[in-house]
Amino acid sequence: MTRIADPSEGAQARLELWVRPASSRRSVEWDRWRGRWNVSVRSAAKDGAANQELREFLAETLGVSLSQVRIVRGQASHAKTVEVVGLGAVSAIERLSGYAEPPPRHES
Repeated sequence: MTRIADPSEGAQARLELWVRPASSRRSVEWDRWRGRWNVSVRSAAKDGAANQELREFLAETLGVSLSQVRIVRGQASHAKTVEVVGLGAVSAIERLSGYAEPPPRHES
């Protein structure tokens, strides 16, 4: 799930991810059945290398600085919650969608 924080806190996106370390290539895919982004990184899940590469890859993909991307939950898990400060949820989805199938739009 992706959300926009209270506007008084400034723009920030919170992304629910499933990370696949030690992959042959970096990639981002939308998993429509689970409602989350699957992100593959090359680094192994050892000594924080995969987490660091994840942050670097997201910063590059989203066009933000590394310091704006932080893992807020799931440091030692495949399931992670990542917060991107200074970027709204809609912008984050649009930028990730350049690499993957976008999430479905919900009509009211």
